[in-house]
Amino acid sequence: MATCERFAALESEWRDLVRRAAVTNAFLEPALVCAAAACSGRAIHVLLAWEAASCCADARLLGAWAFLVCRPSSGLPIPVLTSPVHDHAALGTPVIDGAFLLPVLDRFLKAIRDAPDLPKIVELHAVHRAGPMGKALQMACHALDIRVFHLDPRRRPCLDAAAPAVPMSRSRAKALRQKRRRLAEEGAVCLSQSTRPDDVAADLEAFLALEAAGWKGRGTRRGQAILRTPNLAAFFRAAVPALSASGLASISTLSVAGRPVALQLVLTSGRTAFTWKTAYDETRRACGPGLLLLEDVTASFQASRTLDLADSCNHRDDGYMAEFWSGRVDVGDAVFDVRPGRSPALCLVAGGALMQWRLKSLARALKARWLPRLRHIWLRAAKIGRAKAAGREMPVP
Repeated sequence: MATCERFAALESEWRDLVRRAAVTNAFLEPALVCAAAACSGRAIHVLLAWEAASCCADARLLGAWAFLVCRPSSGLPIPVLTSPVHDHAALGTPVIDGAFLLPVLDRFLKAIRDAPDLPKIVELHAVHRAGPMGKALQMACHALDIRVFHLDPRRRPCLDAAAPAVPMSRSRAKALRQKRRRLAEEGAVCLSQSTRPDDVAADLEAFLALEAAGWKGRGTRRGQAILRTPNLAAFFRAAVPALSASGLASISTLSVAGRPVALQLVLTSGRTAFTWKTAYDETRRACGPGLLLLEDVTASFQASRTLDLADSCNHRDDGYMAEFWSGRVDVGDAVFDVRPGRSPALCLVAGGALMQWRLKSLARALKARWLPRLRHIWLRAAKIGRAKAAGREMPVP
C-alpha cells in the first residue's frame, strides 16, 4: 500500500512496468492520480506489487492499482473502494506485468481483504472484460471465492494498428471534402498539435472555453462543461500539463484563420493513446469541425510508429468514432466483496448499482424508440401550422 506521493516518486519503476504491462492505462498515470487526490480531497490508496518481498533497490514493480474511498455510484451511505479514481477517467483496469497477471491480482485482492482500514467492497468502472486481463481477474476472484456482480457490459470503438482500416464510403468521403471546403471559405484551415507543457496549458484553456460556449455550458442532464465545476477545472489544469511534461498528453487543434474550431485532448501510456476529451465550435456545426478533426487525428494515429492502439474512451459503441474505427474494446463495471460469500452491504451496493443501470438502459431504449417519432410529429405539426398561417395571409381575390 502506498500514498500518491510515494507512487509519483517511482517514475522509473513505473515506466519499466508500463513497457511490460499486459494492458496500459493512462488514467493510472501517477501525475493524474496525484491531481485527482489533490483536487478531490479524498483518500486515494495505491496498491503496488513488487517482485521481491520488500521494495529494495533491485526489485521490479509488477503491478499498480489505485483506489478512491467514497460512496458507491448509487449514492448509498456505504464506503467502497472504487477505480478509476476520478469520475472523468475512462478506464479502471490495473497495470500489471503480463507475465504475472494472476499472482499479482491475487495479492491485490488479499491486500484489500487484510487491510484493517480499507472498505471491503470494491466497485470497478470500465474494466476490461475480455483478453488476458479480464480472464485473470475472473480467475483470481473465483480462486478466492469472491462473488462478482457484472454490470453494464459494453463495447467501445478503438483503432488497432494491426486491424485493417474501415473503408470509407464514397458519399462519406465526398461529404467530408465538402465540409472542409466550406470551412476553408472562412480562412486557412490548419491542424496543429501541442506537446510542450506551456503550449498544452494554453490550448487546454482554449478547450475549456470552447466547451463552455456549447451546450455543456448550459449544464443539461446530458452533461456539463468542466468550467462549471471549479474542482473539476482544477483537476484538468493540474493533470494535463503535468502529463505533458512526461510526453503523455497532447492537444490537437483544428483552427480556421488562427481561431480554434475543434480541439481533442489525447493521453498516451506505453503504446496506447486515449482520446479523452473533444470540444468543437457549435456555431460551425454545419461544417463538422469535430468530424474533420477526428479524420485528421485518425490519420496521424495510423501513420504513427509508436502506437499500437487508440482507445476512444467512448462510453458506448456509438458516435462517429464507431464509424471511423473498426476495433472494439469490451469493458464493463463490477461490484464485489473481497471476503467470501455475500455480505448485506454487498447486496445493497450491487442492488443499487443494478437498479441504476437498468433504469438508465430503459431510459435509453425509450429515447431511441420515441424521440424520433416525437420529432416527426413536431415537424409535421410545425409544417401544418406554417401552411395554415400562409393560407390566412393570402389576399382574398
